[in-house]
Amino acid sequence: MKYKIIEGDFMNTKKIFFSILENIIFIAIVILVFYILPYNKESFLTLNIHPLFFVVLIMALRYGSAIGLISAFFVSLTYSYIYFTLGKDMFLLFSELSNSKYFVYFFIIAIVIGRFKDNFLYHEKISDNKINLLKEANQNLTEANKEAFALKEELRKQIIGAEHSILSLYEIASSLDTLDPEEVYTETMGMLSKFLRAKTISIYSVNETKGVLRLKIRLGEGSNLPNSIFYEDNESFYELINKKNIVKHIYKSDDNCPLMCAPLIDDGKVVAILNIEMIEFKFVTDYTYNVFKIIVEWVNKALIRALSAEEDLRENEVFQGTNILFFSNFIDRLDKEEHRKEKFNIEYILLSYYIKNPNLEYISKKSLKILRDVDIVGMKCNFNFIDCVDKKRNSIKEINIKMNNVSNKIKKYNLKGNVFFLLPATPMNQKDHIEERILSTFDYKLEKTYEIK
Repeated sequence: MKYKIIEGDFMNTKKIFFSILENIIFIAIVILVFYILPYNKESFLTLNIHPLFFVVLIMALRYGSAIGLISAFFVSLTYSYIYFTLGKDMFLLFSELSNSKYFVYFFIIAIVIGRFKDNFLYHEKISDNKINLLKEANQNLTEANKEAFALKEELRKQIIGAEHSILSLYEIASSLDTLDPEEVYTETMGMLSKFLRAKTISIYSVNETKGVLRLKIRLGEGSNLPNSIFYEDNESFYELINKKNIVKHIYKSDDNCPLMCAPLIDDGKVVAILNIEMIEFKFVTDYTYNVFKIIVEWVNKALIRALSAEEDLRENEVFQGTNILFFSNFIDRLDKEEHRKEKFNIEYILLSYYIKNPNLEYISKKSLKILRDVDIVGMKCNFNFIDCVDKKRNSIKEINIKMNNVSNKIKKYNLKGNVFFLLPATPMNQKDHIEERILSTFDYKLEKTYEIK
């Protein structure tokens, strides 16, 4: 966060006037006490520590180096004037170090102490500015929160008693307050199915680098959309990604165009697309479209929070320098796919292999070539795997603790081997083809151990 330093007029006329006045008063007091009242007036020139030092010190400490230098100039003139009135040789005042050293001290005190004061004022000004910015940001946030709360209350009032008890929709939307993107996607499918009577729903992740949409999750049957879509060849999706607007097609122009689709946006980029592919005809209304827009808005906000949290945690879930999940994190991801299968009958493929002395970087590099960006690779690591220990030495203890916590899940899925490939939203009839690609890509032998039925 950048802070703009608000420049203040440290040397305004009023301050200069009062500082000079204070300077004159302090000098007058010193002359009265240490020059006029004492009997031996010449002792004023050789006082140790000289009281004029304190005049410069006070002025520099109060106002900074600029006023301190002015004060040093005034006391130097005062010292020179008294030296002259005592009938001393002015040439000796500047030629002999015993006399001229006072001038040096005056200005050193002004510069050193004044600089200290300047730094203090500078940092004080920065702190004040930070406080002002935080107050302004807090005020803006408070106002935005009030507006959001007012909008939420108004929306709640409008949907109470509406068709299908949309109040329940409002309550379920609160469940989107999660920091797991996969849970956000899963909850979204249930909401659209229940409250919009959608028969077929799908969510696609967006890979801008390859210009492709990858199916992440689908609910229902009868979809005409393929699992992978090159959106530059699809006018509807291409327009959606570029304009970032919710699109409604009352009359479908072709089979590859969903009835309603919306972009899910994070940091100005479309990260996923939410589609309603099939819905009962009587529900194709403006009311349904407006509810769809509300759901998309809630989902988008929840997804932004979740993706941000996931990005912060991601490097603690994978082996360093790879896209391979620790085994415990892989099990957690597998649980989410199993939950989707039980709830929405969404198939997935789990392939398990044993590799002797696995090389993490090699496996990660090869998997990126043959798998989709939505597919997951996991590894069960133990102390016998040299590569694992070297790449993530500080996390071995943590991995073993997590392994103990997921022992029940290992039994549930009957997982064997040490390398796992999870392909979400993938029908089982593609298993043989995918396995053939995996086995033909790796240079060393993969020993197949298990796949979900």
